[in-house]
Amino acid sequence: MRIMDIDDEHLNDDIEMEVLHMQGLSRNHAQLDTWHKSQNIEYRPGGLWWKDQALVIVGNDDLKRGVTSKFHDTLTAGHPGIAKTTTEICKYYWWPGIQDFITEYIKGCATCQMNKVNTHPTKPPLYPITAVPDALPFQTIALDFIMKLPESLGNDTILTITDHDCSKALIFIPCKEAICYDRSFLFLLTHQTTRDRVQILPDSFI
Repeated sequence: MRIMDIDDEHLNDDIEMEVLHMQGLSRNHAQLDTWHKSQNIEYRPGGLWWKDQALVIVGNDDLKRGVTSKFHDTLTAGHPGIAKTTTEICKYYWWPGIQDFITEYIKGCATCQMNKVNTHPTKPPLYPITAVPDALPFQTIALDFIMKLPESLGNDTILTITDHDCSKALIFIPCKEAICYDRSFLFLLTHQTTRDRVQILPDSFI
């Protein structure tokens, strides 16, 4: 079988010429002879070295990277994983240590690393806010604002006050969004809750 007899998109003229060139260089003959004895590669009619049905890649790593890139990086290849890339390349090409080479190549692929799903994400530690023992109602409160509401009676925001340590009770106070950006809501908190006969003298805010 000759390389030009294979009808497949993965074998193009550039790769064919480079394989022919590298196998034909005299400096690579000794390496091919060594592989012939140790790896059972074959020199077949047509003037090329084969490993079973795969062409032997010999020479520096540039050709290996070029072959791997064609099967992994191109738009039609779509950056498959290590196993799939290795399986596809081995249908057509072979060299000693091919799986390790492909593995290292894909591990160094920036696109694959960016799209890789982290199956062991680092979880930030949780620091729960512990309740004060024997806390009084509204001794520790949490404040929040519900904003961008439709205006009603001149108000467009709701100040929420949560009793954090004791009852978990909630108080809702209508107000204007503007007070969120200064400390005037503290006056509103004291004035409104006193008017509603709820005594709020918090020791701490959350």
